[in-house]
Amino acid sequence: MILSGCLLVWLSSYLVTEKAINDLSTKLINESGRKIITYLDGVMTPIAKLTKTMAREYTTGVVTIPMFRNYLFPKFVEFRTTGCGFFFSVPLPSRYTYTISGTTSNPFPVFAYQPYGYPGTIRDIVNITTGDIVKVNSTVDLTPYVPAKQDFFIYTLKNYYEKGLEGVYGEPYKVLGSTVAIYYSQLMYDPEIYKLNKTKSLVGLAKVNLSLETIVNFLSKIELLGRGYVLVAQDNFIVIGGSIDTISGDGLNSTNIFDVKSRNAGSLMKQFYELNNRTFSILPSVMKIVGESDGVSYIITPYKYVLENMQWNIFFVLYESEVTEALILTTSISIGVTVGIIVLGIVGSFVTGLVVSRPMKFLEKQFERIKVLDLGSVSNNSSMFREVNSIFNNLKNTVEWLAEIKTFIPQS
Repeated sequence: MILSGCLLVWLSSYLVTEKAINDLSTKLINESGRKIITYLDGVMTPIAKLTKTMAREYTTGVVTIPMFRNYLFPKFVEFRTTGCGFFFSVPLPSRYTYTISGTTSNPFPVFAYQPYGYPGTIRDIVNITTGDIVKVNSTVDLTPYVPAKQDFFIYTLKNYYEKGLEGVYGEPYKVLGSTVAIYYSQLMYDPEIYKLNKTKSLVGLAKVNLSLETIVNFLSKIELLGRGYVLVAQDNFIVIGGSIDTISGDGLNSTNIFDVKSRNAGSLMKQFYELNNRTFSILPSVMKIVGESDGVSYIITPYKYVLENMQWNIFFVLYESEVTEALILTTSISIGVTVGIIVLGIVGSFVTGLVVSRPMKFLEKQFERIKVLDLGSVSNNSSMFREVNSIFNNLKNTVEWLAEIKTFIPQS
């Protein structure tokens, strides 16, 4: 009975602890997921709103080409963008944009522009605080630049013609002389024609860049249980960032998620991808995997982050051994307590048996003496139990009574 009771207590403790630990892990992942999504919304939504405002104000005639330099600078600075400007495909290729130039170790702001009919790009170095020109024509690049042939322009038009989207988040790309950036682009229309009859005659687009480094720095500070980590990647496998080294954090390269070396993450995500029917478009709620490269058990919890046309995948990776560590510790303690209770129960039962059986054996010996009327050798005793003491008293009375009548009992 003691053993059964202890086992039931241990089983109940195990099940309750297991549920509590799983709930705690789930809560940690959910809170981290909400934290990341809230941050991404806070970073990505403003650049979309800014770009849409720029495109609308050009299309409605609020801002014109002569105003671009002064119009764009405060937006470039206050929104902490790495690029902010207008790109035209008609009537002739042209662009007007603030951007970061130089090198990763020595960046500086420039106003880059390409007037109508000019084949290349002219750049003026500007003061990042006031916007004043520090050096006019710091570079005069005659290399032909056609906005309509750039990847971001083609991508924007593709989404417009295929999906009817006038504004889109673009894929990360390497900005010339700067870092890897995420951008939002919005189509613009001829203001004169739009003013006349609201007809949208495409002339170009507004575009705002945001350095990927901003998001990478945030993700690098996410802490999970033990050695657990988070990775963020697009459906096309390009890594945005993570809490481990994803290489793209240097702002120089975009990395395939399957190529991440840290913690064998690339190999693990490749295995996850294969087990998930070779897709990231539809994700399971959770997946447990034993890594093929290291034999370690992992728990992967994926999330989808969707904002307009953009879809990113957030992968939370926990080591199963670290999740169950507390359960193992609690179970070990429960087993120890259970064994202790069983041992104490057995010892207690043995001691109790001795305490109870000893006076009974004593009485047995006394009755053997009474049986042969050896009344002189009959002795008395006492016990901690009231009932046994009562028997001893009755034995004493019986012996005294037998002693009185012994002379009348014939010898056998």
